[in-house]
Amino acid sequence: MTVVRLRRAAGVVAMLAFIALLASCASFRPKGRIIAGPSGAIGAAALSNDRAAVLAGTATTRAVFIIDLKNGSTERSFGVTREASGMAAATDAGPLLIAIAATDRRGGAVGAIEQWSLDGRKLATLPAPGPVMAITQVVDGTAYILVRGNAKARAAVRLSVPAVRFRRTIPLEAGVEGLQQCKIGALNFLVYSLGSPGTIVLRERSSGVELRSDVAARNPTCFDGHPNVFAIQKASHVTRVVALSVPSMLQDSAIPANRDLVALYDTPDHAVLGLNVTAQTSTLELYPQDAFNVPGVSPNGP
Repeated sequence: MTVVRLRRAAGVVAMLAFIALLASCASFRPKGRIIAGPSGAIGAAALSNDRAAVLAGTATTRAVFIIDLKNGSTERSFGVTREASGMAAATDAGPLLIAIAATDRRGGAVGAIEQWSLDGRKLATLPAPGPVMAITQVVDGTAYILVRGNAKARAAVRLSVPAVRFRRTIPLEAGVEGLQQCKIGALNFLVYSLGSPGTIVLRERSSGVELRSDVAARNPTCFDGHPNVFAIQKASHVTRVVALSVPSMLQDSAIPANRDLVALYDTPDHAVLGLNVTAQTSTLELYPQDAFNVPGVSPNGP
């Protein structure tokens, strides 16, 4: 009997400890403002005047929704090319750059970048070297697209904005996903993940020197003025945003996040926009940028 009681007591203590841990995680999660988004969300772009553009749709249709983040209303929506695979904003006032990954009439894989105004007019189309899997944020008038080649071959192609012209192609490792670009200090980087659960790679744009992290995470990004790379980590039904220091690529901190978080975006007023996606719906979560501050590090630099 005594042994049974001790086992029950130990079980209760373990359960209380687990509940306390969950409560602790919940209490330290940065609380963002939640705004309802469209179902089938694929990507987003932060815009001026507290707005966001969300690309969403099904296997046969795609549309862009311009959402007011102050009150959650949809200012307008318009259909775009059904093979749209990603989106960025040329400036915080538009136009939008929409990535295309399609199949031509002969069954070949093709891609393009389309430029769309915020009122739904297609302004330009630029054929790409292959299907475009992702497009980065624009930094100093330049974006990069992630192009899929045969099998798992990947390349980053420099896109001049707003001229909408391709410049330089950078071969990447097989299987690269989640391409983004970051400006940290005076240096420009490409950042992406490899494999599952994800190896984060930071590549200096000019020299090609690479830094790798042992922290398992995906969908890396960075925020203006922060000397860190941020990535999304999903494990054991828990989602966290991990902050990686540069150049060590070691984990500085980890912030509990919405379990459905798939991407983070910098906003013009230096907040952080999270896109949470489920099979049925999506939400936009707006955080103050200091919610992602790394202890002991100023958001304006080291």
